[in-house]
Amino acid sequence: MRTLDTEKRRLSELILFSLEGMITPDQINEMNELLLLHPDLQSYYLDSIAVSTVMQRSVKGCQDITTFLGDDPAVFREVIGRDLSDSAIRSAIEAEAMRKDVASANEDAMKAGGPGVAFTRRQLISALYRIAAVLVFAALLIYVDRWAWNRGANSNTAFVADMTHQLDPKWDRDLEYPYNDGRMKEGRYRLTAGTVEMRLYEGARVVIEGPAEWSLNDIDEVSLYWGKAFAKVPPAAIGFTMNVAGAKFVDLGTEFGAQSYIGGRSELHVIRGKVQLFSESDENSKSSQTIGQGQAAHYDLDSGMVQTIPIKKHAFVRRIDSTQNFLWRGHRTLDLADIVGGGDGMGSGKLNHIISIKHRKVTSKYYWDYEKGRWNAGGVFVELPSLPKIDSLFVPDGGIGANQISTTGRSFSGFPDTGGDTYGDVANGGHILHAVDRISSLKLDGKLYGTSDSPAISIHSNLGVTFDLEEIRRSVGEMKIVRFTSRCGVSESVLDDWMYKETRLKEKSAPPLADFWVLVDGRIAFERRQVALQAGGTDIEIPLDVTDRFLTLVVTDSNGNHQFDWGLFVEPVLELE
Repeated sequence: MRTLDTEKRRLSELILFSLEGMITPDQINEMNELLLLHPDLQSYYLDSIAVSTVMQRSVKGCQDITTFLGDDPAVFREVIGRDLSDSAIRSAIEAEAMRKDVASANEDAMKAGGPGVAFTRRQLISALYRIAAVLVFAALLIYVDRWAWNRGANSNTAFVADMTHQLDPKWDRDLEYPYNDGRMKEGRYRLTAGTVEMRLYEGARVVIEGPAEWSLNDIDEVSLYWGKAFAKVPPAAIGFTMNVAGAKFVDLGTEFGAQSYIGGRSELHVIRGKVQLFSESDENSKSSQTIGQGQAAHYDLDSGMVQTIPIKKHAFVRRIDSTQNFLWRGHRTLDLADIVGGGDGMGSGKLNHIISIKHRKVTSKYYWDYEKGRWNAGGVFVELPSLPKIDSLFVPDGGIGANQISTTGRSFSGFPDTGGDTYGDVANGGHILHAVDRISSLKLDGKLYGTSDSPAISIHSNLGVTFDLEEIRRSVGEMKIVRFTSRCGVSESVLDDWMYKETRLKEKSAPPLADFWVLVDGRIAFERRQVALQAGGTDIEIPLDVTDRFLTLVVTDSNGNHQFDWGLFVEPVLELE
C-alpha cells in the first residue's frame, strides 16, 4: 500500500517534469488524480509552484551574466554573492526573527491562558517568499559550482560527463581526446576495442562497446556514428537524446540499446520503458513513432523506413565494473558449459573444447593421443590455475577411500569403487572427440545438445569437475547466485556409434550404466544412481546460498565397466538475481 510520503515523492517528480516541460499527457492525468485523491498534497503543490516562480524571476536577471564575466569562476561567485547573498541572508534572518517573535508570543499567551498567535495570510506569504529567497541563493550557488566545474580552468569546452568504468579500452591514437582525469568534455571519441561506461551530468549512464565512434554533445545528448551503445536513463534525465544517422532516439525514461552502422542504418532495442524515434529521410520529411518496452526497430536513412525487428536482449553490454572485471549483457543465468570452454558464462567460451587433465587448460586436442596412464588413474586430482572459475578436475574412485574434490582440501568418500578407469576429459559441447576419424554427437530425450543454443557439459565416467562459486560471484558484481539447474542423463547417441555396435557384438559387454552426482561443498545435493541408456533425462534444481563455495559435477560407472558411459549435464546454468 502506498503511503502519503510515497505519493508526495511521486508528485515531486511530476512537478519537476512539468517545470522542465517534459511532462507527458499520462503524467498530467496522474498528477491531477493525485491532487484530487489527496487534498493534503494541494498546498504542497501550490508552495512548490510559488517557490519555482520566485526562483525563475530571480534567476532571469542572471541569464546572460557569463557574457561579461569571462572564464573566471571566482569573479562569477563574487558578483552573485554581491547581488544576492546579503538580501537572501537578511531575509532569512528576518524570517527567523519573526518565527521566534511569534513563538514567544504564543508561549506568553498560553501561560496567560489566552489564545495563541497565528500568522496572517500576508505574513505567511511574506515568510514563504523569504524562504524562497534563501532557496534561490542556494540554487544559484549550486549553479555556480556546476558552471565552474563544467567550464574547466583553462578551456572553453565544457565537461559533460564522467568516465566511470573502463575494461581493456584501446583508443584511436589519431584523435586528441577532450578527456582529463576521469572527466569528459564535449567532443569526438573513437574506441577500437574494449568497453567504457560514462555518466552524463544530467544523469544518464551510457555504455559504449568498441569498436565505436561517438561524440558528447551536451550533458544530455550523444551522437553515435557507428558501433553499439546502451543507455540507462533515470526519471530526472528524461529527454536524453542519442543521435544516429538521420534519426534521433529520445528517451522517455528507459533502458535501451542502439546500434549504428556505417552507411545510414541503425537499430533501436528498448529493454524498459519507451523511446521516441524521430526520423528524417530528407529536409522536408519528419516523422516519429514510439518504440515500447520489449520492442525493437530498424531504421534506414536512404528509404526513411522504420521496420519492426526482433529484440536482441543480450546484444548490448549494459553494465561494466572495472574493479571486478565484470561485464554484463542482461543475462539472468551463467552457462557453466561456456565456462568449461574458457568463457565468462555469457557465450565467450569455445564450443567443443575440453579441459585437459594432462595440460590443465582448455584445448581442442583429441582424447585419443593422451597418455594411457591417465585412463587408469584413480585419485588423480589436478588444479586449474589458468581457469579461475573452475577449481579442479579429479578421477573419482571410492576404492581408495575419500577423494579430494577441491583445492582447499575438501573430500568426499561416497563414490563407488571405479577402479580409477576413465576416458576423455570434461567438455563444452555435444561431441566425444575419440579420434580424427570418429566424432560422436551427444543426444538426450531425442534432442542434440552441445550447441550455442542448447549447451551441455559432457563428462565420460569416471570424472568430476569442481566450480569455484566464490570466484564466479566476483565476476558478476552485485548480482547473487541463487540456484543451479540442469538436466542429466546418458547420451542416447551411443546406440548409433559403430564402435559400440562392434563391441557389443564381439564382447557382449554390459550396456552403459552410470551414476550422476552434484555436490555442494562436499555434501550430496543431488544423486541419480544406475542410470541406463535411453532412461531419459532427470531435472536438477539446487538452491545455493551466499556461503556456498564449491559446486561439483561427477559421473561415475555403475557396473564395473566405464565404456560408453557418455554422461551429459544439459543446459547447466547458475541463476542470478
